[in-house]
Amino acid sequence: MLTVSFQGADTFANPAGNVAGGMLGAMLDDLTALMVAATLEPPDEGVVTISLNVSFLRPAVSGPMTGVATLVRRGRELCHVNGMLQQDGKDIAWAVAICKVVRG
Repeated sequence: MLTVSFQGADTFANPAGNVAGGMLGAMLDDLTALMVAATLEPPDEGVVTISLNVSFLRPAVSGPMTGVATLVRRGRELCHVNGMLQQDGKDIAWAVAICKVVRG
C-alpha cells in the first residue's frame, strides 16, 4: 500500500467551484503509477499507464487530499492497481489502473 498527499489548488476549480474531474484523474494516474514505480528496478525499468478507469464519488474542494494505492497484481509486464482519493475522511474518487512495466 502507498499513501500520498495531494493539494487541490484553487486553479484546479471547474465552473461549479469544485476540483475538476480531469485534475482528480491526473492525481489518480500519478498515484497508481507511483505504486508500480515503487516495485521497479531503475534505471532499466519504467512504468506507463495503459488503462485508467475513474469513478467520481463526491465533489472535491480546494485543499489537501490523500491518495491511497494498492497493488492488486504485479506481473512481469502488467500490473493492476487500485487507487482512492480522500478528502476530510471521505472517499471522493476511485480508480482502477493497468500499468505496464517498460524496460529500456
